Amino acid sequence: MYNLTDNVSIGIPGSDPKVKLNIKDVIIMSGSDRFIHNFGLENFFAGVNAGNLTMTGFGNVGVGEAALSSNTTGFDNTATGLSALAGKHHGRPQHRRWSRFT
Repeated sequence: MYNLTDNVSIGIPGSDPKVKLNIKDVIIMSGSDRFIHNFGLENFFAGVNAGNLTMTGFGNVGVGEAALSSNTTGFDNTATGLSALAGKHHGRPQHRRWSRFT
């Protein structure tokens, strides 16, 4: 895994348009917090400390601060919003949107 910090640049070397940028196992940080990552199999997380780096669950999407942050073996979940499904650890798929304005 790579941690990107303020003093690291990413570029695609060369001018060949067939060159692909591999972003697997990249963690983009916001200060000292995880911000964007795709840890595991077919997972995507965006938001301060969304998801975690220990889960074995797959096919999850968490967007928002701490979304799906406690997931362990849960799979095919979609969580959007502050702490959405943050207490979900395992089991069947769930889809939850949380907003303090609704």
